[in-house]
Amino acid sequence: MVHYTLLPPELIFFEQDEHDLQLREIEINGIKMIVEIVDFNLARIIRVISSDPQHFLNDDYKPGNYISFEIKCV
Repeated sequence: MVHYTLLPPELIFFEQDEHDLQLREIEINGIKMIVEIVDFNLARIIRVISSDPQHFLNDDYKPGNYISFEIKCV
């Protein structure tokens, strides 16, 4: 991919420190997604992982939304 721009590369290709993020792969209502853990029971959706196009049209699970969940210990 070729990218022509006047902006410096630091503004376009920023690196995010993965150690700061707590990413987890979870499944809610049959939809797999990658979330960033924000708080004990709060997460922000980063990416939806699915082959079903209807999952991407669901506004409740679009990237950037926050979801709350309960951790169940067995």
